[in-house]
Amino acid sequence: MNLSRAIYRVYFIAIVLGKNLPCPVIYENSYFEEIISDGLTNLISLQNNLKSVTLRSDTIYSETNFTTSSLTKSSLTLTKLKIIQYYISLSFISMFTNLQELILSFDINNSFIDFNQYITFSQLRVLKFLFACPRVETLIGFLEINGKNLTEFYVGDHDNTLNLAIAKFCPNLKILFTIFEGNELETLKVILNSCQYLENIRVWCNDGYLNDKKFLDVLVKHSPKNFYELEIYYCSPSEILPDELEKFFISWKSRAPQKSLSLIIFNDNNETFSLDMKNMEIIKKYMETGLIKKFESKKYNFHEF
Repeated sequence: MNLSRAIYRVYFIAIVLGKNLPCPVIYENSYFEEIISDGLTNLISLQNNLKSVTLRSDTIYSETNFTTSSLTKSSLTLTKLKIIQYYISLSFISMFTNLQELILSFDINNSFIDFNQYITFSQLRVLKFLFACPRVETLIGFLEINGKNLTEFYVGDHDNTLNLAIAKFCPNLKILFTIFEGNELETLKVILNSCQYLENIRVWCNDGYLNDKKFLDVLVKHSPKNFYELEIYYCSPSEILPDELEKFFISWKSRAPQKSLSLIIFNDNNETFSLDMKNMEIIKKYMETGLIKKFESKKYNFHEF
């Protein structure tokens, strides 16, 4: 079947490399998964209005034969690019000058050798590095150019210098996931005070990362007025006591303006953040009063993001 003749209008493409994948299936206005072939490459090269492209490999270090030049016609229309374990030179990203969302997920930092810190993406709003990320100096340089436009930033690696750069170069963030070690509460304060549009933050707690009680103390005192959603990934059991949790909610209730809180707890065992029933009773109490508008406890899944 000649794919390039059969289908001429595709807006969203997902290319998945791996074994035992099905035959080509392509949907207009949707996604398709495919082992790379000349027909598919030709099909892509004919498109001039692609909006979203996903490149994913289900096997580590699989060889790729996708020709990025086939996306040239979509260089001005593509607004979302997602690359998941698809080991390919990242230099081609610079052609997508109107990119609004960029999601990169690799296990090793060397995957970012060709990541260009000097690219200007004036429309970029969402930037996510799910696991490894570029060298800190490179990423900071990228944020210095593009950080002011970001409303959502996700970095799955830790560096205190990077966190300080987030505070400096990303003042318009609404959603942030980054990692703090236990002794970096002051850096957290700097971010909360600098990112005045922040509405949501996701952090890791305990086991060498932020202590949950100290984190909540800082959050209630320093988070911006529009902040309302808190997501905590517990690396070890919660250390907060029931009276400490109650104190946090009392303090949150006295904030002005008052905003109901969404609380999402992630862990590896799909359990609630504390086996202490008293903590759960406190949460239920403040859900009934409306102070907590949403509470959820679920297993953490990196690939959700």
